[in-house]
Amino acid sequence: MVGSFAEFGAALVAFIGSHAVAGLPGIRGRLLAGLGARPYRIVYSGVSLALLTWVISAAIRAPYVWLWGPFPWTTAMLVAVMAPVCVLLAAAVLEPNPFSLSFARGPFNPARPGTAGLIRHPLPVAFALWAGAHLIANGDAVQAVLFGSLLALSLAGPTIGAAKARRTHGVERLAAWRTDMARAPFRHRMPRLITWIVGLGLYLAVLFLHGPVIGPDPLAAVLRVYGA
Repeated sequence: MVGSFAEFGAALVAFIGSHAVAGLPGIRGRLLAGLGARPYRIVYSGVSLALLTWVISAAIRAPYVWLWGPFPWTTAMLVAVMAPVCVLLAAAVLEPNPFSLSFARGPFNPARPGTAGLIRHPLPVAFALWAGAHLIANGDAVQAVLFGSLLALSLAGPTIGAAKARRTHGVERLAAWRTDMARAPFRHRMPRLITWIVGLGLYLAVLFLHGPVIGPDPLAAVLRVYGA
């Protein structure tokens, strides 16, 4: 079923607006007090995922107005970029990280910081890579607006996350953690084994389910371009 520009616009405004409203200190504070930190994160993530699904669905069904491309090489680029994206998403879920948004529970060990020792803000970086790669690969007007907006929102993530970390942990404690992380061996500043396993499992799921669930089949497109 073909959608409309109006539906896409409404979905995009709802998605960005939900982030803007939830980021207001007064509203966020009341929600945290009423729900608790962990339930708040679960509800916030669920609403964000539902709205993002609506935005992407509306963008796919909206009329096409091509601005650039399509370029044959972009599918292979997307397939390559999504591997680190999935590992970074797994890190945001599985590894404690006081510097940025993390869904993992447990204490943070600066002597074995994991992904945070290499990339302070894995979740915003993952979304920025995902949005930037899809912006290059999808040159129609609606998807350019979609992925351009998501890229801008993702690039603001580290600044927002750093400000939240300063409020939560304090500047001195964060500085001490950074000093300890810098002294940690490089092997302890890499994603943990479970992060690699889950991230690569997610990557395979994306490769094989992207076609049936979303529409474009990246594996089939790569095989067509490179003649395998």
